[in-house]
Amino acid sequence: DPESGEQKWHLEKMMKNYDPDMVTPQPGSLNMVYVHKEGFTDWQPSVRCINVVTGELVWEWDTGDPLPQLKDQVAALLGKTPKAEEVAVVAPSGWPVPISNVVADAERDQFLLNSPAISVGIGKTIWNPLLKREMVNYKPKNFDDGAIVAVEQKTGKAKWLAFVPKERKAKITYKHSAPLLIGDKIVLTGAGAHIFSAVDGKFLGGSEFKRDGDKGTKSETFDDNTAYIVAKETIVAIDLSSGATKWESEKFKDAIPY
Repeated sequence: DPESGEQKWHLEKMMKNYDPDMVTPQPGSLNMVYVHKEGFTDWQPSVRCINVVTGELVWEWDTGDPLPQLKDQVAALLGKTPKAEEVAVVAPSGWPVPISNVVADAERDQFLLNSPAISVGIGKTIWNPLLKREMVNYKPKNFDDGAIVAVEQKTGKAKWLAFVPKERKAKITYKHSAPLLIGDKIVLTGAGAHIFSAVDGKFLGGSEFKRDGDKGTKSETFDDNTAYIVAKETIVAIDLSSGATKWESEKFKDAIPY
């Protein structure tokens, strides 16, 4: 309780290796999302959404569960034609935290789950007697670029999946950067900048430039149609409509971004 300091609820058995930034309430939402593991050796964690007022579980997504609503999108990504009885799987495969950032998009009533690596596939649903649950029998294909999965805030149902295009893959992954939501656009920064539509995840364009590891990856601001991003020893201005670089400043050696 913010007025009395009285504890209203308490969570237990949270994943030991979670990113603290993931478990803060997101502005514009009564819910928050975090990664949950029963134990350190649990290879398949789940994503949980709780109500920040009551602490009650709203929904849970076990990574590796079938996602029939994404079947056509995943099939197109893999370049195959799925059969009627097949479903899609979109499983975060990063380690130690499969979902590295969560951003609430209140205007579109969705969460944006950012992952450094995603495993996708198409297959048939089978019953696993050992785990006592349904699973999909599929051959996973890993994608090591940054990716975003948009899910409905109230249900956790996946709406769309967005990848950094392969031809734009940079040397540094996007696990250090959180999606920057600006109006109806999403900006992923890391080794460059990539612009996506927050409506359907469509890739709108991007620019590549060097960044020094994770230094300055949270040093971004914007106005009108421009994002200003701290790169390695420089500041880069990005056009939010196309992702193109507007200008890049002179180098500032030994500068520390804030």
